[in-house]
Amino acid sequence: MGDTVIQSARNNLKLRYSLLKHFYYLFLNKRGLGTIWRPLFFQFPLDSNNYLDDIADTQFMIGSDILVTPIVEAGQTSRKIYLPDSNWYYFHSGVKFSPGTHLLEGVGLTDKVPMFLREGFAIVRQDTTSVENTKQLDNSFFILSGMKYDTRRSNATTKIYESAGAMLSIRDYNDNSLVDLCLSERCEYVFTMLANITSTTRTLEVNFNYFGGLRLNEAVKITAFHLTLDTEIIVINLDTPIEVTGPKKVSIPIPKAAKSGSNLVTEEEKYVTDII
Repeated sequence: MGDTVIQSARNNLKLRYSLLKHFYYLFLNKRGLGTIWRPLFFQFPLDSNNYLDDIADTQFMIGSDILVTPIVEAGQTSRKIYLPDSNWYYFHSGVKFSPGTHLLEGVGLTDKVPMFLREGFAIVRQDTTSVENTKQLDNSFFILSGMKYDTRRSNATTKIYESAGAMLSIRDYNDNSLVDLCLSERCEYVFTMLANITSTTRTLEVNFNYFGGLRLNEAVKITAFHLTLDTEIIVINLDTPIEVTGPKKVSIPIPKAAKSGSNLVTEEEKYVTDII
């Protein structure tokens, strides 16, 4: 049992570390008011299902874009989950799921907690393969995006997908003087992503903008993009990272996915969970 506990802790701490700076962004963006961990009915108050005990007590949101569905009963490896409002992408594989009730199966003790990313949203994550403590987290990120199909702008020959996200623009999140300035003046890079797919071209356009005080726009590096376009799961590793210090627009070719539907996104996420 000891080895199982160690492996479970290691896997989920690595997951936490990879998202820690996103959590910091959410905390600062709320200006110290309320919590970033919220019941589903806070985000989706008009959906009566979110008030049911088995959903309200066992599922929760992190911010407005991540939904967490842990296994909370001893000895269980499966559970029913409820996905409200829109399509969701399974966090550890990129597989797309429609709103409604699904059966989550095959979650072992050493697996990472089941999570979903809301369609149309993007978050920044960090590679934590060699990270052993939070002081080793640098200012390099990859962007994880669940792209939303734009029915209004798409047509018979062109498919348009979009998403949006944000991140803090400072390096040292432990510098209280910088954090205080962020709270009073704002310090964030906001980005929008637009995928343009035709029979001959596949392009990702990313627009970065800065909102905040003077001297708070420190350099952030984007090293990769992990995208899901319907059933396509695509990883774009950049030979030259994108350095963001202010407004910037970049255009990146989108390769075709090697597989679609259920292929895993990164080496870090290699465990199998079946969702029906």
